[in-house]
Amino acid sequence: MLSHLSSQNLLHKKHIIGMAKEVAEFHMHTDVASKEVDFGAPDSIHYWTKDNFDQIEPYLKDREDLALLRNIKDWAEREYRKIYIQLQNRRSLGFVRECHGDMHLGNMVLIGEKVTIFHCIDFNEHLRWIDVISEVAFVVMDLHERKHSDYANQFLSLYLQHTGDYVGLTVFPYYFIYRAIVRAKVAMLRITQNKLTVMQIEEIQKEFKSYIELAEHYIERRKATIIITHGLSGSGKSTYSELLVGPISAIQIRSDIERKRLHGYSASENTASGINKNIYSQRSSKETYKHLATIAECIISAGHSVIVDACFLQKAQRDIFRELALELQVPFIILEFKTTVDTLKQRIMARRNKDKNGPSEADVDVLNFQLKNYLPLEEDEKIHSLTFNTE
Repeated sequence: MLSHLSSQNLLHKKHIIGMAKEVAEFHMHTDVASKEVDFGAPDSIHYWTKDNFDQIEPYLKDREDLALLRNIKDWAEREYRKIYIQLQNRRSLGFVRECHGDMHLGNMVLIGEKVTIFHCIDFNEHLRWIDVISEVAFVVMDLHERKHSDYANQFLSLYLQHTGDYVGLTVFPYYFIYRAIVRAKVAMLRITQNKLTVMQIEEIQKEFKSYIELAEHYIERRKATIIITHGLSGSGKSTYSELLVGPISAIQIRSDIERKRLHGYSASENTASGINKNIYSQRSSKETYKHLATIAECIISAGHSVIVDACFLQKAQRDIFRELALELQVPFIILEFKTTVDTLKQRIMARRNKDKNGPSEADVDVLNFQLKNYLPLEEDEKIHSLTFNTE
């Protein structure tokens, strides 16, 4: 089980990649809730949130724990009122589906090299027919509680790349708190079992405390940052951006993937568009960067930093995000990646030979086109930039 791998420090990034793909494919293919039933209705969702708090409170004797729980409960009430319309929209847009309902590492197993989810909730339809992002929040919360914060951020970023459900981040914090309090309640109810030793009770209390402290930490407003990349194809933008996702709690948006999604293609499809044509035309590029800015705003609003992984060869493209950072009053950073032209060509050819179904369609002809149309950073941009030689 993945919970065992976690406790033995044997959980690796390859497992997180497998988890993200498995959960995303499950959510994209499972049944959508009928509009005739009330599954996923805001009032129904919040009923279970309040119920968790109400069940915990009578068992708390420590004043500090009680004050902390009530603080989190007050936040949940305010957040619910804030996102009520978004919760309704999620339901009407088909994001309420027949999910697993209890998705955490204890209900995931590694068979061979494949992550498999098992043991779903079958005793209560309201806890199974839910918003997919609620299920994602459970996995992310569980990884955080197990001290795998880097993996939690990587899982969330990869899941969103697979599904494109970045708007779901508007309701994600509410569901994260809901899931943490669910686990806190489960821990607290275990204390009522008969014949527990003093050591067992202390261990359960410690577990309860870890969940409510995690919830308290999560509702603290975090300072998010807009980060964009700048560099030619093959310079290492995607590779190094991906490495930053975990440590800085960022979401990586890949322009190659979002450009294709915007035009109805999957990430693995070859569009055969050609240079400056079809989905790579100037008009399409403007639409793509505008779309990336919309996604970035969603991510920042949810309290995550965002890494926009694109070439950003034109100043006008970069200015869109600098202006967005000013509007949202968050820091703005440009990560500039440089290497020699020979190395760029070698990497592009090696990538195309290794992964013909990858998101990027850049070849040497595309690189030559970029070299002719490349506009380096201007002086007023360099004050925001960090340069990396990836030779």
